[in-house]
Amino acid sequence: MNAELAELQAQQLVSNIKLLVVDDEPRLLASLEALLKNKDYQVDIALGGEIACQKLEQNHYDAVLLDLNMGDFDGFAVMAFMADKRINTAIVVVSGEATFDAVRKALRLGASDYVKKPYSPGELFATIDSTLLKKHSHVDSLVAIGVESSEQEAASEKQQKSNNLFSKAEQIAKVGYWEWDDLTDKCISCSEQYAAIMDMTVEQMIKQISTDKVDRKFIFEGDSERYIQVVDSAVESNQGYDIKYNCYTNAGRLIYIHEIGEPVLNDHGVPIKWVGTIQDITESKKAEEKLRRIGHYDVLTNLPNRVLLADRLSQAMTHCQRHNRSLAVAYLDLDGFKEVNDTHGHYIGDELLIGLSQRMKEALRDGDTLARIGGDEFIAVIVDLDNIEDKKPVLERLLKAAAEPVTVGDVVLQVSVSIGVTLYPQDSADADQLMRHADQAMYVAKNAGKNRYHLFDTV
Repeated sequence: MNAELAELQAQQLVSNIKLLVVDDEPRLLASLEALLKNKDYQVDIALGGEIACQKLEQNHYDAVLLDLNMGDFDGFAVMAFMADKRINTAIVVVSGEATFDAVRKALRLGASDYVKKPYSPGELFATIDSTLLKKHSHVDSLVAIGVESSEQEAASEKQQKSNNLFSKAEQIAKVGYWEWDDLTDKCISCSEQYAAIMDMTVEQMIKQISTDKVDRKFIFEGDSERYIQVVDSAVESNQGYDIKYNCYTNAGRLIYIHEIGEPVLNDHGVPIKWVGTIQDITESKKAEEKLRRIGHYDVLTNLPNRVLLADRLSQAMTHCQRHNRSLAVAYLDLDGFKEVNDTHGHYIGDELLIGLSQRMKEALRDGDTLARIGGDEFIAVIVDLDNIEDKKPVLERLLKAAAEPVTVGDVVLQVSVSIGVTLYPQDSADADQLMRHADQAMYVAKNAGKNRYHLFDTV
């Protein structure tokens, strides 16, 4: 009964909390609004910084969830406005921007906490609850100790907050620092965050660096030689260095590090120590790789898209010119795919495309490329042909791969493929024209009865 009462009181407390959510992306704004309302918070939204400032001046909110990157009137401008207007609303930054400088600036402008996108709902709710608890506890303590003491408390709290800013920014941005004494040739200090990045305690980290110089035994083998060259060159020339590399932590995790080192020189230009930072940028590297992959690969089938196809076809044509070889460009269009979509729906159709894509890719040889260019259309680039006849076994395997039944759930599906083919350099057109010629030949194959290939006539 006590547990039920506590849960009821907690729900009532949440339902009395009013939040303002600020973002300039309508889709993200709507998603976050729905998530918070589902948790019974009162939620107001603002599309962009200017609207947020208007609402903050006109209404009371317990907390504002604020994005940073919002065009000309960004989250920093909103926080500056709140400080200028003395708007005492707790600020939780919810942003994909997590560089050390951005985090530190946000905290200095009054942010209570920082949630990095993408986040889990549990992480977001815990941060909101923690922020509101700290805010209410602070107000209660000021009332209890009186005005004079509260001024002293405020001054003390301001000093404590200033002391904690650097550490907090370090933690969020995953940045750590270190110091190396040139006289003793030992590490004299490193931050807790540096040690945490490497899955060690500070004591372990200092001992490890002092024993093994700059932690070289943990560096990924493929980056080790480059790292040693960069750092040793910097030490010899008394110049700073800036390097990114892969390394293993003490727990065996492979992470991607951005390290910066600078010498501290005496009056005679001789280094007395080195100072530097390391930042764990594994997540940002993965995000960059994901964006790059999205830009070059089809999301559904994971095959190369038009962009990557153009690059590979161009390289293959150059190879043919240099080595007196031939290649085939094959345009593939599935027969009967529209009927599958119309009868069974797009989910079944997508699953069929995924299955056929894998089969047709396996029908090609190493070095060949299969790309999806849209819908049920594909292009294959068949390289390193000694003569025209070399293409036939590959084309026949593609026809067979497409014609075999595919089972999706309880549904057995069967389609076929019509293929148009042109040969380079026998067809001396450019890359775009080669694909158009193959497309024309494909329509001849389709009109001739489907489930076959037709060679483009260059005469």
